[in-house]
Amino acid sequence: MSIKSSQASLRMKPLLFAMLGLTAAAGGVRTYQMLHQIDASTGFFLNNGVFQRVFLYAIPVLGVLWLIVSYLSKDAGSRSPDRMQSKVLAGAAVLMSAGLVADCVQAIRQIRSLGQVTVEDGSSMFATGKFALIGEAVFAALAAVYLLLLAASYFGKEMERLLQNNGIRLLALSPMLWAASRLVHHFLIKISFSRVSDLFFELIMMGFMTLFFLYFAQLNSNVYRVGFEWRVFGFGAAAAMVAGMLSLSRIIVLCVSRSAVNADYPVRPADCVFCVFVFVLLFVLLRQPQEVETVPAAGEETKDD
Repeated sequence: MSIKSSQASLRMKPLLFAMLGLTAAAGGVRTYQMLHQIDASTGFFLNNGVFQRVFLYAIPVLGVLWLIVSYLSKDAGSRSPDRMQSKVLAGAAVLMSAGLVADCVQAIRQIRSLGQVTVEDGSSMFATGKFALIGEAVFAALAAVYLLLLAASYFGKEMERLLQNNGIRLLALSPMLWAASRLVHHFLIKISFSRVSDLFFELIMMGFMTLFFLYFAQLNSNVYRVGFEWRVFGFGAAAAMVAGMLSLSRIIVLCVSRSAVNADYPVRPADCVFCVFVFVLLFVLLRQPQEVETVPAAGEETKDD
């Protein structure tokens, strides 16, 4: 007997509110760290205490635990996205599209700051991360278009046939490729992941985010969707928690002490609105009907028999 989606007691709505609370609490702890325990010029902890280590690894552990809960929860399984309409969700999708445009502009500025690289310097483009930045800019622009199409469908426009068109199904992968490009660029940074906590947390966030957008594309395109809807809840809320923690702490610190924000890890509008978009999406998805899988009992004859 499969244990997937077997626990009816694990209701997702209160658990999502609990994740929102954990996001706010983690943001508060992270704000304290940025103001008092991190050297903003290097990103290194001023001291390597137990508290810093515990918090550093507690966040990914919480993400993994949330994945397990989503896998077990019957409430997270078999949610149909058909005719999913919500003006709040549509507004969040528009904000996500705007955040992606801002990220595209930011990536283009980073590319320009790296200077001109000739065709013969292809290895230099990999070493400096320019290829990853180009991918980030291109896929952010394409993802912004896709999010606008989703926003139109959430507003009530008849977009189902368009969204399941083969060309649009490929476009649905652009948010995942945007997140993957950012992940690759982060891995090219030659520095200790654990000592620079901003980099460590962003790697965790981008990993969860990449997988969320992959299964989000499956959900919208109706490609191998049935039975995998729990992954949208699992990877989505985990990524949103880390994105919300980083964005909230950076915004607060930016208002309190601008110099305490590491220049290499500024406030990113795309991450801010991603947190909002995911939580709104998951709450709206919970209002959708669940598809019941009918499996014949052992020894039961079908009508054809």
